[in-house]
Amino acid sequence: LNLKSIRSIFEKAVFRVSNKYINSENSRRFGFIADGDEILNNIPVAGKNFRAIIYDEKEGIIRLGWHEVFRWIPTKEGRKIIFEVDLREDIACNTIRIFCEFEESPIIFINVPKRLKLYFAYDSQPDTKFNHQIFKLLKPTNPKDGEYEKIVEYNMDLIQY
Repeated sequence: LNLKSIRSIFEKAVFRVSNKYINSENSRRFGFIADGDEILNNIPVAGKNFRAIIYDEKEGIIRLGWHEVFRWIPTKEGRKIIFEVDLREDIACNTIRIFCEFEESPIIFINVPKRLKLYFAYDSQPDTKFNHQIFKLLKPTNPKDGEYEKIVEYNMDLIQY
């Protein structure tokens, strides 16, 4: 499994980041990890925090660290997964919302760190590539109609989960 952490730091604004893997046959994960958290061969380092917020495209699993928090499999192949991170300083809590094109997932992450970086994990096939795009927005997407099926507190006790 290849890992990549893009050094761009996301903070103090609203961003939409999309990703699409190309020629990947195995595991494909994409998401965010707190700036300062360490990645070492995709294995949690003893005594280190691993709370990446990840969408696993192959299995349709949304994770916090290694813990499955929700299973969401959009129905159409080839659609891009999009993370929207709201890290504005003037809001009560920072959030991450996940979309597949215009369809929003039924969960939201709250109280996420104020500084994030991108996280990618994918198979080690020589033809595997990923294409991500980053957009800075003036404001977040309109709130979801109705309630979220699940609200995930970033700082929750993962041992109890």
